[in-house]
Amino acid sequence: MEKLWKYIAITMLTAVMVPLTSCDDDDELGPKDKANYEANFVYFEQPNSTYAEVEYKANGDFISGLTDPLKLVPVRLTKPAPSNIQVEIAIDPTLVDEYNEAKGTDYTFLEGASIDNPMISIAEGQYISADSVTISFGDHSGFINQENDLILPIVVKNGEGLTLSKSGRVFLTFKSTYRPNIMTIPTENMVYKAGIMNEGWEETISTINANNAFKLSYAPYEEVTINIAIDESKVAAYNEANGTDYEFKADAELVSNSLTIGTDGNWGSFAINTGDLTGIANEGSYVIPVTVTSVEGGAIEIEEGNQTVYVVVKGVGRELTVSPNEYSGSSFKPIACTVDGSSIYDGGWSEYSWLDIIDYESWSYGYLNPNSVIEIDFGNVVDLTSFYVYHWSASYSATGMTLETSADGSKWIDWGEVSYEPYSRYYVNLSAPEKVRYMRLVFTESTNSYGIEIDGMQFFMQP
Repeated sequence: MEKLWKYIAITMLTAVMVPLTSCDDDDELGPKDKANYEANFVYFEQPNSTYAEVEYKANGDFISGLTDPLKLVPVRLTKPAPSNIQVEIAIDPTLVDEYNEAKGTDYTFLEGASIDNPMISIAEGQYISADSVTISFGDHSGFINQENDLILPIVVKNGEGLTLSKSGRVFLTFKSTYRPNIMTIPTENMVYKAGIMNEGWEETISTINANNAFKLSYAPYEEVTINIAIDESKVAAYNEANGTDYEFKADAELVSNSLTIGTDGNWGSFAINTGDLTGIANEGSYVIPVTVTSVEGGAIEIEEGNQTVYVVVKGVGRELTVSPNEYSGSSFKPIACTVDGSSIYDGGWSEYSWLDIIDYESWSYGYLNPNSVIEIDFGNVVDLTSFYVYHWSASYSATGMTLETSADGSKWIDWGEVSYEPYSRYYVNLSAPEKVRYMRLVFTESTNSYGIEIDGMQFFMQP
């Protein structure tokens, strides 16, 4: 009996569509041989096809692995149709036990599926139907909460004046897996710095927009409401875990105690009114724990131990810090640069936004003298957060710099001077995002008598 079954083994990660054929004589011959018989056989010629594992949401919507409706193959004859004929296609659940017994499997019949076109036409003189058999899966409830793999037998049930071949049986098999939709907090600490030396700094910090604070595994099948609350009880544990001594911002308030995520996305944001700004003006640092209290809709699960966003608010004066591996913001490109008044911009900015001083012909091998003035135009005002400096090696590094920035080219802000250890590559971080179009940078100190070698720079702004 084993030869009766044309079968492709199903692994734990795939759902496979396989045809079964019979031990009748017609099963032993191909279509050309069958054409020598007086009978006109009707059958499927379904190739072995592999489908990815079917993953579904809580409501049965497919995430991956299956197209609905699912188009199979046309119906075929071994001889031309003697007239315009109709072939009836059906789902036959009675074949499940036969299949399981023959293969030693334990498949469960897939409920809820139907054939979109149960009557297939074959025109006179043709061997093959113009349409393919197409299967729909209804409300997908047949895939939900199934412990066993699933099977759907499709058969040629009837054909006018035709002989039914057991090659007209196709068994669709599926592995169905529920994929939970889990809410996570991608960034536990969301830090907001107010540059208290900047005019109008209060407006930038009076209301904090905590964008993309929560994330779902995938877009939900219905609107999801996340309820949140400020939780003072978590402040002490936060300070102990992080070695900080932040105060709780007792007068901070959520703009709304809930947020929604629609069916077209999977990120959630919230906003906080920070209250009185006196402490921030005095360079105080505060933490505001925002905890998820409940989630409604979409059968959302909450990742254990990941329910709180810690919003940190700091008032800072202007300060530059240098780090070999820390920066913030997203990369962008300037439009022009000069060194001591001579342009080094030649249209050669790379995709990595490098500013390469070696392009400046007056400086062989890209060397700068200490105190040369680098002036950069970003083309428009950006919220500058950091910039990256690349030296050939630490032996040719600068060890000190001054920085001035301007939003309009007339009013300049002096960030002072910073000294640092020689690094081959490092980031210079502004204490708080600053609105900048123009930048004056002077490397004031060098590690050697040749000068300061600059292979490139990158610039980062607050997204």
